[in-house]
Amino acid sequence: KLDMRNSSTPSLYRQRNVLKGTELFYLFLNKCDLYEKILNDQVKLQYQALLIVHESQNSHQQSNEDDTDSSQNNLYHCALPPQSRDEKIQNFKANKAIETQIKHLNAKMEQRSRLSLSPNDCIDGHDHESLFRKLATDELNMYALDAISEIYSGNFELQMLNMAVKIEKDRSRMNSYRHGHGQDHGHGHFNRNDNTNNLQSQKLPQSTKPTQLTHVTKDPLTGQLLFQKEEIKSTIFRPSWNQPTMSLDEYAEKEMQEAKLRAERQAGSEAHNKTKPRKYEYLQRDGLEDDAKLVDASAKIDREWDDWKDENPKGSGNKMGDVGDRNF
Repeated sequence: KLDMRNSSTPSLYRQRNVLKGTELFYLFLNKCDLYEKILNDQVKLQYQALLIVHESQNSHQQSNEDDTDSSQNNLYHCALPPQSRDEKIQNFKANKAIETQIKHLNAKMEQRSRLSLSPNDCIDGHDHESLFRKLATDELNMYALDAISEIYSGNFELQMLNMAVKIEKDRSRMNSYRHGHGQDHGHGHFNRNDNTNNLQSQKLPQSTKPTQLTHVTKDPLTGQLLFQKEEIKSTIFRPSWNQPTMSLDEYAEKEMQEAKLRAERQAGSEAHNKTKPRKYEYLQRDGLEDDAKLVDASAKIDREWDDWKDENPKGSGNKMGDVGDRNF
């Protein structure tokens, strides 16, 4: 059970809980290591590496046993070397492999229950006892890998908590010094700093209300001053969606007027295009082949178009047309 008592500082409270959690992780790994053939080789090597680091720093921890406020007297609090990237990847792959194996073993257990087999019946070389033992050891190895990862994470957090605890203790000591130092009235001494502080506290009463900033802008059209607070108040009860700016009758009238204007423009454009000179085939289509002026103008347009086609034969713009063998 973690230490839930009130501490002098929040960082010290967190530090005690992290230390207690680290201690429990070590106790779990120690229990698993006491029984043979539970931890696999990879987990056992990492746990032994942690023990070697503790043994190397044991003498340093014993030298600080007299300091009751220091967290260095804890057996499980020592500076661990950070895990390398390869070790983290190796642990991640091992954890995923164990999870896959656990799913496979759970499927085997469900198969045995469906088939209503006796405990001594074997499937894939495993009876009920051996299958249950394999499942339990795989789960313990997975929890052991998680415990080792949490130990390294907790050690890194403790290094930051040590600095935070020291800063908070210094801040608390300074606050107690400021509030309790310099008021020695029993010996009749006068402190000018205390008198100045008292005068300042009387002249400048402290207010708990935060300072409010008022934003004032000017309307570029009307020149009226606009207060942001009033603008926000005016939009509190307004719906979040855009409101209609006209009724359905007004919108229908507007669409009718625009449709009439488009029809007039289209009729004028068509009447103007009928009097423009164009190819003779278009005159025949529109029934204007009897208009002499349009026929003469269309003949000129047809001659110019024939001359242009003679000067620019089909395919003359394709510069890559002669590349390659023409037989293919």
